[in-house]
Amino acid sequence: MNSEELFSKIDNEREKVFLHQKGIHYTYLNLLEEMERLERLYLNKVDQGTVVSIEADFSLQSIALLLLVLKKKLIGVPLIKNSAENVESVKEAHVQIRFIENEGEFIRENLVESKHPFIQELKDKKKAGLIVFSTGSTGKRKASLHDFERQLLRFSSSAQTRNLVLFLFFDHLGGIHTLLHVLSTGGRAICLDDHSPETVWGAIIKNKIEILPTSPTFLKMSLLTGALKIDRLTNLKVISFGTEPMPESTLKRLKKIFPDKKIRQTYGTTETGSIKIVDHPDKLNWFKIDDPNVEYKIVKDILFIKSKCAMLGYLNADSPFDDEGYYNTRDSVISDGDYLLINGRKDDIINVGGQKVLPPEVEDVLISIPGILDATVTGKEHPIFGHVVHAVIQVSDEFSLSETELKKICLQKLSFHKIPLEFKQQSGFLPSNRNKKVR
Repeated sequence: MNSEELFSKIDNEREKVFLHQKGIHYTYLNLLEEMERLERLYLNKVDQGTVVSIEADFSLQSIALLLLVLKKKLIGVPLIKNSAENVESVKEAHVQIRFIENEGEFIRENLVESKHPFIQELKDKKKAGLIVFSTGSTGKRKASLHDFERQLLRFSSSAQTRNLVLFLFFDHLGGIHTLLHVLSTGGRAICLDDHSPETVWGAIIKNKIEILPTSPTFLKMSLLTGALKIDRLTNLKVISFGTEPMPESTLKRLKKIFPDKKIRQTYGTTETGSIKIVDHPDKLNWFKIDDPNVEYKIVKDILFIKSKCAMLGYLNADSPFDDEGYYNTRDSVISDGDYLLINGRKDDIINVGGQKVLPPEVEDVLISIPGILDATVTGKEHPIFGHVVHAVIQVSDEFSLSETELKKICLQKLSFHKIPLEFKQQSGFLPSNRNKKVR
């Protein structure tokens, strides 16, 4: 699909409801009318190639403004409203005009123009752009510049129309892709008031949602809080998860709870965009890449991706692409024929006396122990072994195992060097960063 086909699809679906927001239903015609209104008010004299930030949550207004970025061939920077990081992000994205959402309107702030060669390249080609920031879970947030038009390559107007929740955030590339999926198929989207399990599942039941794109952390929270109303989720067809590793024990439990629903993983990065994958029919968390826009290779157990939908480059960091145009995902993988299993990030692997320890493997064992609700495993420096395994666990009120007893249980399933040397108990949900664990 291209932008012309996308806008034609929107125009053809004028009478259909496309968005539910705070109890109000908006049609595709409402979306087109809002685009006309915002263009007249804010973008009438804005030149092609201008870099504009949209600081908002998902709403009729923010979606309309984002589509105007594509239509008028601007370069858009979606940011979460009122985030403390926005001032720095605006500088690093070379934003010329800030649009800050305020009760259905936008506060406009003009900034000093700042040029970057990648931005100029896109401007010279008269292409719409999209600048998306990484989460910063492994260091400084990086600004990825994408050709907006390329992000439409993975969508087709012939795909089945579905009703979806806009679960991922407005500044997340996965959130933008969820929106584009809805628009490209003439579907219906639900804006959330908040992301608590009670609110999300309530919205799914009330609006007869068919697809929930979410994260393993949210699904674990849902299981722990008892927010799932399984007997009332009759319309839900698909639960897709990504953004972080899924513990095998959690996935097994979900499949047991939802035997009639498709539970599938997604894969992608801010730099490469979402990638079409197919789950292994028998092995949990294994998948194969089945995307005509993507090539991949494995170098020293690390996955490298080459995608037609990949970014042009970072605006505030060195290029992560090799000489052949492959992006180093830093994901450690095991392969079995065409199928892959991601063990975790290369940066997360713990070296204990020369032996590799993969945190997700240890975390999965810990979570399977009755009374442990969640676990995060990291490496801790050690004068003899270089590093040792350190675990932070969230436990239930009934949990009573000692550290010695925990180690004995772990030794039944893990090699000695993978056993945490120490355990730290913590109440409440473990720290996370935009749905990614902080290690």
